[in-house]
Amino acid sequence: MFQKKNILNLQGYRCPEFLLNLRKKLHFSFSTQKIVILTDDISNQRDIITFCYFMKYKIITYKNTKTPYQYVIQKTFF
Repeated sequence: MFQKKNILNLQGYRCPEFLLNLRKKLHFSFSTQKIVILTDDISNQRDIITFCYFMKYKIITYKNTKTPYQYVIQKTFF
């Protein structure tokens, strides 16, 4: 489904390392690319939602019923 380079495994990371790695990966991605984020900390959900809101990224889907929690996000055009 997704290429390995489009999967960002952030399991074990906590804020602020989590957000720094996320921002770095998304900075070098194209607007049409979808990035899958894997995390094991439920509190990162709040961070992802807030981050996407301020950076104008779109959350395509998310699954937060069991670990690893999975989020699919994409840059949007301005």
